[in-house]
Amino acid sequence: MPTSNTAETLYRDGQRAAGSGRLQEALAAISKALEVNPGFADAHYELGNVLRRLDRPQDAERYLRDAIRLNPQLAEAYFSLAFLLRDQGRIREIENVLSTLSDALPGDAERIEEAAGLLADYGCLPLALTLFQRAACLRTDLPRLDLRIGQMQQKLGRFDAANEAFMGALRKDPQMGPAYLLLAHNGRAANSADQRLALCESALNLPSLSENTRICLHFSLGKLLDDAGDYNRAFEQFSAGNKLRRAQTGFDRPVWQRYFLALQQILPGSPAGNQNRKLPIPVFIIGMPRSGTTLIHRLLSNHPDVSGLGETEMVDQLVETLASHTATDYPACLTSLRAADFEALAREYRSRWPREASSARYVLDKNPLNFLHVGLIARLFPDARFIHCQRDPRDIAISVYFQNFAHPRNSYAYDLTDIGHFYSGYHNLMVHWQSVLAPRIYALRYERVVTHPEAEMRQLLAALGLDWNDACMKPESGAQEISTASVWQARQPLYSDSIGRWRHYENELKPFIDILPPTLLQS
Repeated sequence: MPTSNTAETLYRDGQRAAGSGRLQEALAAISKALEVNPGFADAHYELGNVLRRLDRPQDAERYLRDAIRLNPQLAEAYFSLAFLLRDQGRIREIENVLSTLSDALPGDAERIEEAAGLLADYGCLPLALTLFQRAACLRTDLPRLDLRIGQMQQKLGRFDAANEAFMGALRKDPQMGPAYLLLAHNGRAANSADQRLALCESALNLPSLSENTRICLHFSLGKLLDDAGDYNRAFEQFSAGNKLRRAQTGFDRPVWQRYFLALQQILPGSPAGNQNRKLPIPVFIIGMPRSGTTLIHRLLSNHPDVSGLGETEMVDQLVETLASHTATDYPACLTSLRAADFEALAREYRSRWPREASSARYVLDKNPLNFLHVGLIARLFPDARFIHCQRDPRDIAISVYFQNFAHPRNSYAYDLTDIGHFYSGYHNLMVHWQSVLAPRIYALRYERVVTHPEAEMRQLLAALGLDWNDACMKPESGAQEISTASVWQARQPLYSDSIGRWRHYENELKPFIDILPPTLLQS
């Protein structure tokens, strides 16, 4: 008669087979283990993972849910089920799964924090906040939990609560650089008496200050001094921070110049098959960073027929997948793809949308640097539309230079000459895309949006075939989270104060201005 040891042996054999990629062998071994011991929770979990890898999501979900039922404290099963639901765009269902995990492990701060982090990644911010707070009650000594609580509060527009959380993190760890940066961006400094200025200046004198914390402090001080109108001191701080950041990242101008030229060789014709000609239609909000993309996303997302995904990296992920599977650099790898490959990529992209997006007429993907991938996107989605956000390049340059970007793709941002070269590449590429895809690209000028918002939004909605809705005039309304550097500004009523901001730094901008032809600098 089989024993539990037999089930354990079969389970271990299946684990080893799965680890070596022998999935059918793993499936057979673990299935036999469950025949011997149907209540073996770990085997249900492992079989669910194997079935996920075999692209059998319904069966995988059944086994993962059985694993949780049999052992409610099997944390790995909750996380695996969450990943499975994410792959199907069932984002809101993840909330229930990870909330249940938190309830099943009420004293496990590490698992609760992990669950909160996943929820934050998937945009489920209210529940993520609740779980971060629950973890912080269990581990009051961890400043990173105060930081994450502050981030969630800030993204949800609760700026006073965010301020309290950031200060709590700094009381526990005065060298937590990101907390200073987030604190500085948590509202404008009215004048030089703002307490955050004194806090950051004092922190610069802390012993054994790490380079990254010093960088955060320079950018924080620059932002607060700029708010207060002390422009000379502000630029000194930004320059110090950028010098340190550029030494860390570097920017290879020739490599980027070749990349921009290679992108122009993508032929946006021969789009993916007709199965993609269905609602909702993807709309990509593109342009240089700091060109107003967050504002446009927020205004347009308020329309009842539009679903906003926020700033995603889904197209970047498709590009990485392509390069990995073809073992060829992008965009050269596109030449080896067939129509079926493009169709599969389009399906993969849509599968990442939350289910509630399926009822919208348009779905917004706001990643400014998707301007690099307009050719690929046009092939994937024959009905895709593009909203190209434009702004005075000098205002873009100074705003980019004043940001300590988290993402390595913004390595050009820490030197004004580098920004000039990158902007030139962007401009030339967009001129090219406009020449071949003109009807699908809608150009929108930031300055006109903030000075004549209703007229501009009426024209944009008309171009998309949408009826007018008053909510499209209120960026401060709605419950959407904001995860970009514009987190505070984008929740304010429309204002035009940032137009011509570059004039405060006209002399300092000369390295950028000298790169661009005069025709691009005509206000």
